[in-house]
Amino acid sequence: MTKQLKHDSLAKTIMSDPVAAQEFLEYYLPMNFKSLIDLSQIKVEQESYIEESLKKKYSDIVYRVATKKHGNAFIYILIEAQSTVDY
Repeated sequence: MTKQLKHDSLAKTIMSDPVAAQEFLEYYLPMNFKSLIDLSQIKVEQESYIEESLKKKYSDIVYRVATKKHGNAFIYILIEAQSTVDY
């Protein structure tokens, strides 16, 4: 397994934990978006799905969260392992 795949697997494992995901999203999502959703009901979804156009799509992590208007919203995370910090 390459170094990048090890980091990718570690990140996916951590982000698959609902508590870790909730804390991550609480910290990084913009306030105006967080005000529309309920992160306490976060659920990890499957990583691949078929669009209505029958195109297969992949994501590293997909979460389903309840909206404050009693609907559902989906949040997807794309993890890019890198060796240097951007900031």
